[in-house]
Amino acid sequence: MLGKHGEARRRLLIGVAIALPLTAAAGGAAPAFGSSHQASPSARMASSAVVANAKAPVGKNSYYINTLSTKTAYARGLTAGKTDAKSGTGRIAILDFGGQLSTGKGTLIIGQSTHASNAQIAAVAEQFAAGYSKGVGSKKPTLTLGVGTNNSVSVSRSLGVTWAKTVATAASWAKKHAPHTTIVGANDLEPGFGGASAAVAWAKGYSSVKGSGYLNFGSADGCPQTSASGGACDHGWTQETLWYVSTGARGASVTPEIYYPANAKQWALISKYGKNRHKKPLSIPGAMDQYPGGGNTAAQAWSQLRAQLKANGLSTTLNYGLEIRAE
Repeated sequence: MLGKHGEARRRLLIGVAIALPLTAAAGGAAPAFGSSHQASPSARMASSAVVANAKAPVGKNSYYINTLSTKTAYARGLTAGKTDAKSGTGRIAILDFGGQLSTGKGTLIIGQSTHASNAQIAAVAEQFAAGYSKGVGSKKPTLTLGVGTNNSVSVSRSLGVTWAKTVATAASWAKKHAPHTTIVGANDLEPGFGGASAAVAWAKGYSSVKGSGYLNFGSADGCPQTSASGGACDHGWTQETLWYVSTGARGASVTPEIYYPANAKQWALISKYGKNRHKKPLSIPGAMDQYPGGGNTAAQAWSQLRAQLKANGLSTTLNYGLEIRAE
């Protein structure tokens, strides 16, 4: 991982040493977005239901964005679309633009001093979507594209509103110009990056805006690995707050980081907590890994999470694999 991501992973490993349910088709028609109320990305993709995968899906690329070139974005989307046209399977992909600026005028690119404006963020997402749609051509696979930020810089309710509006701009464009794609929000929410209250406020702000839902593609740093009673995680987070930003907030789903076996235990227990406390387990369309950057492969992430969900009496439907890497 880069920057604070690496530190979060390091803390998790030390702790271990001590210590989108989606019935959606990987192909088929693009899901309907922009309804009068927000549904999660998982729920929306579920409109084209299939039998749950019995084996691990291929891990498909998501990116830490380090260039704002729309040509590069288009080329990456085109490659992804051509790959999916050949395989007949679609994907969820996330473009992580870094943490939001306190001004609300964009993000700080991970590992750089470069700022990305909201207009640039929307343009990069739009062109990735356009490339994908061109690459798929007349074939059936679809892309759900998450426009991603994280909670490592500035986080607030107003910034959640700003992000939702930025996503809505790109989503509206894609609906007209990239028919195989649906654009949603995304946030790498990690206890290791900052406190829970600001992240909950961000989720509430995002969810207050009419339009698409969002994916949490974060971690569960310090969360329990043996209990589902609302226990404490790092920096004041709890199983409750992680459940809330991952499924409890309107329109939220989660593609959790399953970099190591401990992560699968943590997320399965958060889902069990949600089922027991709120009668609503986590909405999980798939698992995220960072191979070959370290830790699990896509198959390992999928199998570990699926096994822990099964052990806790939860749905094991995980149809997507996300593999995040630097550009």
